[in-house]
Amino acid sequence: MKTGTLKRMKSGFKGFSLMSFLVDLIVVFIGVYLAFIFAEYQQDQQRHKETQKVIGLLQIGVSRLESSFNGAVGFHERFDENFSAQLEAEVIPHFGFQTYVAPQYPIDQIKYIITSESYDVFDLDLYVWLTEYSNAIQRIMYVEEKIVQMSDRYQPLPPESDPAYARIYGQQMYLAKRYLQYMNMRGEISGQLANMSVALNKKLLKSRQPKK
Repeated sequence: MKTGTLKRMKSGFKGFSLMSFLVDLIVVFIGVYLAFIFAEYQQDQQRHKETQKVIGLLQIGVSRLESSFNGAVGFHERFDENFSAQLEAEVIPHFGFQTYVAPQYPIDQIKYIITSESYDVFDLDLYVWLTEYSNAIQRIMYVEEKIVQMSDRYQPLPPESDPAYARIYGQQMYLAKRYLQYMNMRGEISGQLANMSVALNKKLLKSRQPKK
């Protein structure tokens, strides 16, 4: 190896500073780390905004359902009492043509929020409340399906002179009593859902806090 080449290599080693290299390495590491933290912070802020949007929409929906369920409670208090009084008098009230316009409740949206959103945006307590709320809505939907089924089987009574009168009367009295049972259930579940709506909205309001 030529003498000039050796001199240049020695000069290069002399110019190399281990401390300077470590400082540069630490600066690079800190820069990468801060960039990573900033990116996570931005994602967290975006996730928080999305969470607040979901919670806000839920609050609006739950408030409307609360009003609807309270209205149903008032309806059943009057209707069920009158219906029961007629049955006690051995009169079969008209219970045909009962329908519930679908979609009556936003159960699909609530299910979507529970299955696709809640793990990331809601705490466990709120997730449990939403699940119970969803289950209660499914119960009232089931009851309403039964009410419609009973209603579809309604048949006006023929004249008492008709040979089939006693048979039809017995069938219709049985259906009317079953119809009333399901109406009572609907009134009871409506009351539960009205109370759950109030409690759920309070939890949603508590969760809708500014991001610190």
